[in-house]
Amino acid sequence: MKTKQFILSAVIALTVVSCSKQDVTIPQQPTRIEVNSVAAPSPTTSEIPNVAYVFVEPKNKQTLIVNYLKDSVVHSAGIPFLGFNMGYGISATNKNDVLNYINMKYWYNGQLPAVKTVNISQTTYNMDSVTIINSTINDYSSWVTILIPVSAMRNDTYRQSLVKIGGSYLKTSLVTMNSTIYTYTFDYTGNYLPKTRYRLYTTFVSPTVRFDMTKPGFIFLKGSN
Repeated sequence: MKTKQFILSAVIALTVVSCSKQDVTIPQQPTRIEVNSVAAPSPTTSEIPNVAYVFVEPKNKQTLIVNYLKDSVVHSAGIPFLGFNMGYGISATNKNDVLNYINMKYWYNGQLPAVKTVNISQTTYNMDSVTIINSTINDYSSWVTILIPVSAMRNDTYRQSLVKIGGSYLKTSLVTMNSTIYTYTFDYTGNYLPKTRYRLYTTFVSPTVRFDMTKPGFIFLKGSN
C-alpha cells in the first residue's frame, strides 16, 4: 500500500513540474528604436513685394472718409489729416494720420475704390503703368495717391518724383510729386498691407492728380523718373 502511494505521489509531482514548465513564459525585451528628433525650421519673414499701392479718393465718399478718420483712435498733433478732399493736407505734425488713412477698412471691403497693386521695376525703379476706368469711380473730384514701400526703391535710395499721366480726355504730361510729402516715412503696422516703411507720392496741394472721372474712358499713371 505504501509503495502504491509513493508511486502515485511521484507521478503527481512529475505532472506538476511538467505543467509549470509549459506555463512559464519569458517576456521578450522590447526592441529599442532610436529616433533622432529634427527641429522645425524657424519661420522666415516674407519678402516685401516690389509694388506700389494706388488709392483713389472720390469726393462723393468724403463724409464716410472724414467720419472714419475723426473717430480713429490716434491723431497727430495740430490739424488732423482727414483726406485729400478736405484740403488740410499732410504736414510734419499730422503725417501719422496717413497711417489711419491707408488702414481705413473701406478701401478693402468695397465701400471705397479698391486699392490697385502695381509693379515697381527693379531696373528703373519706376512704377509700371496703371489704368483706372472712369466708370468704376464715377466721381468729379477724385484724388489719386501712390504708396510705395521704401524697400521697392532700391532700399530707399530712389524716389518716384515724376509720374506721367494721360487718358481718354487728358493730354499726356509729366507731373512732379510733392517733395515735402515724399520726404515723410510711414511705418505701417496694420493688417491690410505688408507691415513695413512706406513713402507717399501725390501732387497735393496742386490738383494735377485730382481727376474728373464722370467722363467716359480712362486715365493712366506711370512712373517716369
